[in-house]
Amino acid sequence: MTTASTQQKHEHRWLLPAAVCGVLVILYFSLLYRLGYVCLHYDSCVIRTLLRGEVTGQPDAHTIYFNYVFGSILILCYRIFPMLNWFSLLLLFTCLFALWAILFQALSSARRPAHGAVFVILTLLLHFYTYGQSMMDLNYTSSASIAGISAVCCLILPDRLRARDILLSSLLMILCAGIRFQVFAGMLPFLLVAVLLHLSTLKQNRRYAAFLLTTVVVIGSLWMADHLAYTGAYARSARINACNTELWDYDRWIPYTQHEAMFRELGIDELEYRLMKVSLELSDKPDETVLHAIADAHRAEETINFKLQKAMGILNQMIRKDYTAIVWMLVLLSVLSGAVLLMRTKEPRLLIIYLALLGLAVAEILYLAYEGRMPVRTSQGPLALFCLTGFSFSLRAFEPAAMDSSSGRQRILIPVVALLLLIPCVFSFIHASDQIRRGKNLVRNDLKLVHFMAADTDHIYFVHNLSEPLDLLNPIHMNHMGWGGWCATLIPWKQALMGPCDNVWDAIAYREDLRIITRKPAMEIIQEYMNRAGYDVTLQTETIPCLRSSTILWHGGSPD
Repeated sequence: MTTASTQQKHEHRWLLPAAVCGVLVILYFSLLYRLGYVCLHYDSCVIRTLLRGEVTGQPDAHTIYFNYVFGSILILCYRIFPMLNWFSLLLLFTCLFALWAILFQALSSARRPAHGAVFVILTLLLHFYTYGQSMMDLNYTSSASIAGISAVCCLILPDRLRARDILLSSLLMILCAGIRFQVFAGMLPFLLVAVLLHLSTLKQNRRYAAFLLTTVVVIGSLWMADHLAYTGAYARSARINACNTELWDYDRWIPYTQHEAMFRELGIDELEYRLMKVSLELSDKPDETVLHAIADAHRAEETINFKLQKAMGILNQMIRKDYTAIVWMLVLLSVLSGAVLLMRTKEPRLLIIYLALLGLAVAEILYLAYEGRMPVRTSQGPLALFCLTGFSFSLRAFEPAAMDSSSGRQRILIPVVALLLLIPCVFSFIHASDQIRRGKNLVRNDLKLVHFMAADTDHIYFVHNLSEPLDLLNPIHMNHMGWGGWCATLIPWKQALMGPCDNVWDAIAYREDLRIITRKPAMEIIQEYMNRAGYDVTLQTETIPCLRSSTILWHGGSPD
């Protein structure tokens, strides 16, 4: 009887997380096919386009952020089954697999079914408000972060390390590092804490240690292969991207008039500098020396007091605007979990781990703010990990023996906990409705533009920050290139933009099959630059019928 009961209990621990992920899959496809606004995030769209060889006709795994080995495997998959959107499937699988692994580990370590149910509710709430947007707007950075969180949880949540925990954590670590290595590097301190937690177990069981070491070797090999893939022009492209990322993400563009002498020494006038800020793809000055000089000039002006003031402004914006009330409520619940641990736990190591994770999370968020980078998306990983471990450890602190007491305080505790759980659920319903409404408004124009371009097979489009509607089973083949940020360093797109012409400006002036979509201020800057460069061409402009008038379609043509 006991054996049958135990077996049924283990089956439930497998089935409940699987059922939750099944519900999420149904929700996902419902959003995809009924609401019509599930999209690939712009950066993910750029990677997918390169891997499929759209525009250039030649697939390329040099996508800067996505691992070269992973990209090469996906290119092979696209060649064998081109009707499937493999990159999007990988991101979706990573999100669902990571969520399943977290729930499975939490339910396996829960000492009471009620504790497991509470953790499931809190985990789903936290997942929705930190990474729920990934269900409607697949983003490779968020997917990697979810995998990293789950990898840490698979090592921290269990009371005793098992082979399945090592296997799940290793697979998730490899997915995290392959999708975006920078995210894995950010999660590395948390993984080290998890390994130190089970150091005695690893010493006793050499197989577990060997498996983890093998995982480290695999991840190191992925990083080395990616590093070796960027040689020659691709290496220069990656370096320029690093400079460009620093300028945009850390907001280190400097006023031209205050540094005119430096710019003249670099051979850049004001119009060329304005053009660089519009798009490096269209600039003749995407040189790493120039970009480094701009960043260095900005850093020289950053006093400690200036950086502290900027950090406080970023943190204030994050608290007031970017994190919703529900997120802060979940953080508060996690802090209360810490108080429960302090008062009730009989396992001091849980409190030590909790405080270590809290310290790492706070340190990482403060560091990112001090460096001047908006930490919202990057800080989601540490924040979510801190909350999840806090929930799990505090539930573990309620020993079954202590919960059997029918004291007055125990009777009061149950409705208080129920109320605390009810409030986030209400906020969840309200915010979910608002997020769906806002999501539809945000991507409505993008969807119209995508269908507008898909119907036009005679032209190549160069587009600024475009998301695409996601179709996993029959991906739309778009004849367009992305514009903005790190896309400036993608060599195949630069070549496709020039086509048969010798340079970008000849392509803009004389290619009849080229269309560029941008805002009016950018168009005016480029027209001014072309006039000065001696091109006797007036760029033709027209408003795309399906979009608001502020979006301008402009293109070149044969000179008069």
